[in-house]
Parts: sequence; structure tokens; C-alpha cells
Amino acid sequence: MPSHLHVDQSIVSETKCPEPSANTACTPPGWKLRAAIAYDLYSKRGDLDSLRDAVYFYRFARKAWAGIVDQTKGVYIDKLDFGARSSIRGHWADRLPNIEKDLSYIEQVLKDKSGQSPLALEGPSPAAVQWLKVRPATPNCKHHVPSQFYPGKPLDIALSTAGQVKTVKLHYRHVNQVETYVIETMACHNGTWRYTVPGEYTDSAFPLMYFFELHDHAGHAWLYPGFEADLANQPYYAVRRAGLSSIKTG
Repeated sequence: MPSHLHVDQSIVSETKCPEPSANTACTPPGWKLRAAIAYDLYSKRGDLDSLRDAVYFYRFARKAWAGIVDQTKGVYIDKLDFGARSSIRGHWADRLPNIEKDLSYIEQVLKDKSGQSPLALEGPSPAAVQWLKVRPATPNCKHHVPSQFYPGKPLDIALSTAGQVKTVKLHYRHVNQVETYVIETMACHNGTWRYTVPGEYTDSAFPLMYFFELHDHAGHAWLYPGFEADLANQPYYAVRRAGLSSIKTG
């Protein structure tokens, strides 16, 4: 299995997108994730339909990513830092050779397994259409963002939900790109989920940022607040320590 096709995300993007263009709201990671899921299904079941799906989705991923490279040339510096890992440093152009290498690999696998050249694939298989179906809308949620936190003091976080929500997990960290999220399961009472960030964690000069992960009894999952359709909103909440000016939270 190609290294860049490893599936390490549990929540599948929720829409089936049209052919990508500069203005589409379906991002390259969405296409690449679909390719990874399809390839993983092929690895487990050995069916050619899943392998064809992987090639089909990865071709769109490559096309969309190449479009981003074209649009960002001369706009951003070549070495952008978003964290400690090499995979989130550099420029979009740095990732394109690996994407093309992966695509060539799975195209060759499909050719070897089917005995045919995978030149034109008309669309995803019926099985892929099923797992690409739009999931239910995010359950109704109510959340009050704390106005501030006091260093060294616990910070209570609460989320009220309606509907068949089974579990809620809180993802939080300092607004510091080198840190990973702390993930904790929230406790529920009468439809309100609560978790208290310990004082040891709030004893920091950094603001806190967080979001919620919701699951229902049918296996659906959502992130809250998550992205809106135009992908232009802030998909998390943030709180500053007491004594500092407020920060935008949505």
C-alpha cells in the first residue's frame, strides 16, 4: 500500500463533489481521502471496483492539487511552517511529486490486476456511491463560549445537544502549532455534555482553542462547529486568558 494512501481519519467528508475546479468547495484532501478509503477497501477485499474507485478519486485529487500549486506560485513563500512535522512544512508544490508517484502506482496496480489500461474511468462504482451518500445534518447544538479563563484555574466547557447523540468528545489545546490536541470524552446529564479543563493546563500564556466531536447511535459523526458550506468560517472556538483582549471565535 502506498505510504501516502494510508487512511488515518475516521470521519469521511460528507458530500460527493463534481469535477474539481478553482472555485469548487470540495478540497483536494477530500478527493485524496476518498482515494485512500477506496484503496483500503481494495486491500481488505481485493475487489477491482474499489481499486478503480481509488484511481478515479486520486486523479481528481492530483488535478485539484496541481491547481492549488498554480494559484499559489509567487503568492506564498516556498517554506511555510505550520508545525514540527515535515508533512506540514514547505509549499503545496512539494507534495505534488508524491501525489503523482502514488497515482502512477495504483494505476499500474489496476493495469496489472485487470489486464487493461485504466485510461478512462466514467465514475465511481455503485458501492462507492453508497458510502459517499450525504450523512444526516449536524444535530442541533447550543454552546456558550467562555469569555476568558484564569491561569491555573479549571475551565468548564458545556455543550447542549438535541437528538440521538451517543457520545461527545472535546478536542482542545493551546493556540500553539507545535502542540497536539488533548481529546477527552465529555459526561452527559439531561442533554448537556460537560468537561472541565484542569487548572494545570490553563496555567499558560497561550489562549485555548477547542472543538467538539459528536457521534450518534447509527455511527454517524460530526465536528462542531465545523466548516460551513463555503469553508470560510473558523471551525473551532478560542478563549483568551483573563486580562487580555478578546479574540474572534466565529
